[in-house]
Amino acid sequence: MARAQARTGAAFAAPTVTITSSPASPTTSTKATVAFVAKDANKVKCSLDGASFVSCTSPVTYTGLAIGGHSFVVKAIRDGLSATASAGWQIVAEQPPPTGFSVGSSITNGATLAGSLVWDARPSVPVSKVDFYIDGALRWTENFAPYVFNGDGNVLDTRTLTDGSHVLKLVATATDGTRAELSATVQVANGAPPPPPPSTASAGHVQFMVKTDGSMLGFIDNSTAAQQQWMRDHWQRAVVDGQGYWDSKLSWYPNAWAYKNSYAIYKNSSLASEHPDWILRDANKNKLYIPWGCSGGSCPQYAADIGNPAWRQYYIDGCKALIAKGYKGIFADDVDMDINVGDGSGKQVAPIDPRTGAPMSDAAWKSYFATFMEQLRAAIPTAEITHNAVWFTGGGQHDGTQPEIVRQIKAADYYNMERGFNDSGLTGGTGVWSVFAVMRFIDNVHAYGRHVILQSYANDQALAEYNLAGYFLISDGRDYVSTIIGSLPSNWWSGYGTDLGDATSGRYLWNGVWRRDFTRGFVLLNEPGASTKTLALGGTFKNRAGTFVSSVTLGAARGAVLSS
Repeated sequence: MARAQARTGAAFAAPTVTITSSPASPTTSTKATVAFVAKDANKVKCSLDGASFVSCTSPVTYTGLAIGGHSFVVKAIRDGLSATASAGWQIVAEQPPPTGFSVGSSITNGATLAGSLVWDARPSVPVSKVDFYIDGALRWTENFAPYVFNGDGNVLDTRTLTDGSHVLKLVATATDGTRAELSATVQVANGAPPPPPPSTASAGHVQFMVKTDGSMLGFIDNSTAAQQQWMRDHWQRAVVDGQGYWDSKLSWYPNAWAYKNSYAIYKNSSLASEHPDWILRDANKNKLYIPWGCSGGSCPQYAADIGNPAWRQYYIDGCKALIAKGYKGIFADDVDMDINVGDGSGKQVAPIDPRTGAPMSDAAWKSYFATFMEQLRAAIPTAEITHNAVWFTGGGQHDGTQPEIVRQIKAADYYNMERGFNDSGLTGGTGVWSVFAVMRFIDNVHAYGRHVILQSYANDQALAEYNLAGYFLISDGRDYVSTIIGSLPSNWWSGYGTDLGDATSGRYLWNGVWRRDFTRGFVLLNEPGASTKTLALGGTFKNRAGTFVSSVTLGAARGAVLSS
């Protein structure tokens, strides 16, 4: 699944839309769910089988469909511009399984499981796919032999399950659409849950980062001494303009990270005129851009040559000057470890590497960026450095283990993850785009001794609580959370003041949702695409609205933060 790079700032690009999941074909199910990601759109409309377009949100589900072919079209619209994506599938009548059609499993009924192990399926006839279910929830689909849970070479980590009884089920679909199933009831016995990650602060305490913008300037510029104290108390860190606006405010708010784009040369700046040799070019020597905000054949930011020693030194000197003024650290934007360079229309273009005269390779780009960030780290060793980077860079399992990406992560203190758990491209299960994969990536960042920021764009408290629940699931006590709503005194959300105390467990699956326990409460998270669940809590707990409850109902992509 292709996905666009994450971007900060205002968006002026044409809308895009990508279908991220659609029904298998053929299928015997008369229910269909299609998920998609629309960007830079203010309207999204869907059409099934040629019907009129109607407003829709992802995922969209249709039921009671007839046997035969079906087609789905989604359209993203903004200011007269539109983009479409489509999917099709065939519903066939369910047939009795062919004689002798069965599926075997490497895990047998009644087995006791611990640690990590291979779970594979062994169908007796050619199949189009095998679905792997755990406790009734689909966790993985494999379309090619060998049919291994989590993909070839990977394993089932039973430590993500609670100790006790679980049902593992295989559903194999033959090439003619018929199915064979096999279930095994197993016992998971890993002993006590793993201890909480080591931390210098409570993993159940919120550390809030605010990303300041123009809407806050009136409050900031006219703040009283009491309001300045409020900012120090509530904004543990703030990302601020790095062009001088905040210089006069460092005396009363020193915990500021100065924003500085890692490879942007602004089109109309004197720097672009003075150093055209620092700008990447295509094979025809045309200047190339960071493909964001493009319009009329041009984009606001030229793409700097991150392999050019002079550009690196210019950038590093600018960062050193900011730290010398008293800024707590640098917020380095667009640390894009996948090549992200385009022409004036925003179309991706491979730049010419000035050192070789040939198109720049992905390996060279990654090496240049990792080295650049390591040089920045060496130049300001005591300052806090944050990389704003996409977590899924590098492809593969999206787990942050590729050597150059490890170098990049280790060259910073914090890894800013735009959209956080509210990223609409995330799924349930354990695939490479899943919430599970995000948490696995964060675990690896922690293993390198670094920390993350979950910078959500949630626009209501339900979405903000979902992201906050995700934050508590992964927190090592030094991570940060950030959301665009509720960050000023006039609308401060009480959820950011939550203190659940120390973690008493790592995260684990509980009644089909993710859970983590603390000395003063616990959190629950229901994955994207999951069924709505009503959960008895085994006691009375206070939710973020201040109400005491003994049960909660969580829809897909919803969370609950509950204190005792």
